[in-house]
Amino acid sequence: MSNLLNQFILIILFFSSFIGLSQNYTPLLNDLNEWHLTTCNGNGCTTRNYFTDGDTLVGGVEYKILDGFHFISRTFLIREDVMNRKVYLKILTSDITPNEYLLYDFYLSEGDIVPLFNPISPFPDEPGNFSLDSIRLKPLFDGDEYRHFYFSPIDPVLANSTKAVWVEGVGSLSLLNAAGGEPNYLNAGFLTCCFKDSELFYANLDSINECIPDYYLKTNEVKKVNLTVRPTLITEGCSIKSDMQIINVKVLALNGLIVVDHIVQHEFEFNVNMNFISSGVYFVRITLNNGSEKTIKVIKY
Repeated sequence: MSNLLNQFILIILFFSSFIGLSQNYTPLLNDLNEWHLTTCNGNGCTTRNYFTDGDTLVGGVEYKILDGFHFISRTFLIREDVMNRKVYLKILTSDITPNEYLLYDFYLSEGDIVPLFNPISPFPDEPGNFSLDSIRLKPLFDGDEYRHFYFSPIDPVLANSTKAVWVEGVGSLSLLNAAGGEPNYLNAGFLTCCFKDSELFYANLDSINECIPDYYLKTNEVKKVNLTVRPTLITEGCSIKSDMQIINVKVLALNGLIVVDHIVQHEFEFNVNMNFISSGVYFVRITLNNGSEKTIKVIKY
């Protein structure tokens, strides 16, 4: 009787674990996304922030634009196939077909062996194959449990790494674009904060005191400013007016290339000449003297 009871308990535990790991998927990307990466040395710790800032279309596919930290060129684009639990990174280059990498596949199972990529990071771009050693459910800031994926490289020397860790809804615990990167405060860094729509989702306060959404604060600073761009459907150019001084205006094409770049001498009004560029969709990016930025889409016909 006891053997039957023990078998029954084992079956219940097995299916409970299976159901837990088969919970609904939490997407990596929300409307606003922000990550804080912390590095430490003998002089203390430094935290650098990066975030998604606006959307763009490339080849009919919608991406979010990565900005901040080392993404300031705005040529790093990220998209998510929620149905298939995959996240892709595209790097815009001068090539006709820009490179796109499969960064994350959250449909993987324990024991799978897959190639991981670390494009434009301190780690090797192609570190080779990794083994998914385990998937564990652990609570995050909201108290709910989320899948944590633990990988080990097949060739640690090639990968320059001994492990990689992903968190569902967050990404790598190293750099977002380093799916095969080892989280380490003393090297490339360790993820300490992650926000979704300005709400804290993940926090690791081992080396910092608090998590504050820096991008949210900057966005609110811009919202308080009366800034207009007219017209947004243009033939020659547009006029920018602000009640805060303008220090820089850039016009970017859909592929992230800067086609107009003006340093403005702290003016409250500025006219942008776009007569010499071809028809299409562009982004006018305005930097104000408080360091905040705002990006407005315009269409030239």
